[in-house]
Amino acid sequence: MDIKDYLVLQTLITERSLSKTAKLMNMSQPGVTLRLNKIRNELKDQILVRNGHNMELTAKAHAILSTLQQINHEFVAILPNLQQFDPYKTPAQFTIHVIEIAYDVIAERLINEIQRYNKDHVISLQIFQGVYNYEYVHQFDKADVIIGFYEHLSNFGVKVIAEDGFVLAYDRYPLPQKAIDYETYINLPHVAHSISSDDNLFVQTYLGIPDPRNIKLRCARIDRIVSLLKDRYVATLPLNYALYKGLNVVPLPFETAKVPVTLAYPKRLEHNVQNRWLRELCERVCLECINAL
Repeated sequence: MDIKDYLVLQTLITERSLSKTAKLMNMSQPGVTLRLNKIRNELKDQILVRNGHNMELTAKAHAILSTLQQINHEFVAILPNLQQFDPYKTPAQFTIHVIEIAYDVIAERLINEIQRYNKDHVISLQIFQGVYNYEYVHQFDKADVIIGFYEHLSNFGVKVIAEDGFVLAYDRYPLPQKAIDYETYINLPHVAHSISSDDNLFVQTYLGIPDPRNIKLRCARIDRIVSLLKDRYVATLPLNYALYKGLNVVPLPFETAKVPVTLAYPKRLEHNVQNRWLRELCERVCLECINAL
C-alpha cells in the first residue's frame, strides 16, 4: 500500500461511501473501487460490506478506524510543533538540566553556543546531583533537555551520545605505582562523592554496602572534591571529568561497565522543531567538549 491507498482507506472508512470518497479525493468512482479492491487483497478483509442501501464496516475496519483516529489526534497535537523555528530570528526560552559532574565541562560552551545564534535567547541551566534514582529526587517536569548519565527516565526519550568510565584520580598524592591492586585501592585515603554510600550507585554496584574504602572525607559537591585532594587524598571519578580538571589517573583494580552519557527530552516534544534543534546543539557541544579532553 502506498500513501494514496492509506488516504483512500481513511476516507472510505470515515465516509462509508464510494461516491463521497471519490468526490473528496478528486478521483473517479471506478478509481476508488480499484483502490478498495487492492486494499482488500492486501488486508485480506472486505473493509466495507453493503447492507441494503448502506455500507458497513467490518471488525477489522473498526480496528483500523481506531488506529487512524489516534494517528490523526497525535498529528493535530504535534501540528503546532511543526511550525518553523529559526534560532537566529526567534528568541526562545530553554530549560536545560545538567548533571553536576558535567556542568563544569559543558556549561560555558553551551551558553555561548546558544547565544551565538541569538543573544535574546533565555537559558535556564539547572544542576542536579547524580544520586541513585535521581528522577524521583529532582523535578524534571519543565525540562527541555536533560544531560546526565542514566538511560531510563519516565516519559522521556533518551539518547546515548557518548560513554565514560571510572578511574582513580589524584592531584599530588604520593601514589607509589601506576597500577594498584584491590587492597591498595580500598586502603588509600578517599574523598567520597556522596554524603552516604547508600545513594551512591557506583558503591552499590562494584563495592557493596558498607563501603569498604578508607573514607576520610565525604563531599556532596564534586567540584569541591578536586580542591580537597592536594597531596592527602584520592577519589574515584569519571575519566573525562578527571582529565578536564587536570588530575592524574590510574585504572581501577577491577572492571567497571562503561557509563552512558545521555541526552533526554520529553517524549511530547519529540517532533518539536525547537526542541529538536536544542537537542542537536546540546549533543554537538557535549561531544566537542569530550573530544577536546
